[in-house]
Amino acid sequence: DHFSYLSKKEDHDDYYGGRYYGFGFSFRKFPDYVVYVTLVIPGSNAETAGMRRGQRIIAIDGKTVQEIEDNNLWGTVTSRPEDKKDIPLEYVVEEDGEEKTLTLYAGDVTAPSVYKTDILEDGDRKVGYLMLKSFINSTNGELDTAFTAFKAAGVTDLVVDLRYNGGGWLDGSEHLASLITGGELKDKLFTRLTYNKKHQDYNSDYHFKDFAQSLGLQKVVFIATGGTASASEVVINGLKPYVEVAIIGGKTYGKPVGMNPMSYCDYTLVPITFKLANGDGYGDYFTGMPADCEADDDVTHDFGDARETSLAAALSVLRDGTCPAAPAVYAWEPDEIDVRTVPYRLGWLF
Repeated sequence: DHFSYLSKKEDHDDYYGGRYYGFGFSFRKFPDYVVYVTLVIPGSNAETAGMRRGQRIIAIDGKTVQEIEDNNLWGTVTSRPEDKKDIPLEYVVEEDGEEKTLTLYAGDVTAPSVYKTDILEDGDRKVGYLMLKSFINSTNGELDTAFTAFKAAGVTDLVVDLRYNGGGWLDGSEHLASLITGGELKDKLFTRLTYNKKHQDYNSDYHFKDFAQSLGLQKVVFIATGGTASASEVVINGLKPYVEVAIIGGKTYGKPVGMNPMSYCDYTLVPITFKLANGDGYGDYFTGMPADCEADDDVTHDFGDARETSLAAALSVLRDGTCPAAPAVYAWEPDEIDVRTVPYRLGWLF
């Protein structure tokens, strides 16, 4: 299958610990030498230097994007091994029509699970916005902090941005779903894990819980793309039997199966070992879950910006159920996506 993998134990553990070495951002290339910053890790050297999602990269290390592309220099201008981490890279970026020069240094980064939270005023409604990048060791605690703030602010609606979330621990999925709902869903089946006939004693269930910070919502909107996979898809599928769910953006990846990591010397072997199904017994979404309202992943705006195409569509669906027909900004259709519990990365992460 194309899900199972083998990795160095250190790499596997670093991912779930949020540990990473580099500059702390990713970008995506488009035709005609157009390159946009798509993601910046909070707290990274890139963020400290002033890099933001939505900036267009004009030049790196004194070379234009066209020079870099035509001469295949991406690896040269974006890498800094640890013995050269004190050597900076200069990025020229364009933001709101203004060019800026950013000086970046490589270094150790501890990436969070939650990249952005906000509370958006939309008419008489308070809409909570949550950009969740992964389900790692720190996820549940970060989610508790976010939802405590949402509840204290009187949030009435919620947008969960899973567009780049390739999965991770299932207990994080259960925790997020329980924070969205809680209340009367407590103890109801969230998702069921089923193993093959030789390991039926491993079969197990995850159930909804009720927390003080649970919002008790009856409707939730998710932003998704082809990079939304595994544990993030479990959240969407697990909620569907009980509350109104809308998917905004694009079709999800399609991974209704999971793994049990196994240690092997200095490696971690992660094979597919079980299938997943929700409270209605449904788990057959190998081709992905389709969007209810299609919208672009608008890389020209930052996460949480109400002008960003997918978030604008999500707000419209929450407001009156309408799906706006927005023109394409930069269409994205991944040719091949590597989705595993070890990091899915949209483009390269530097």
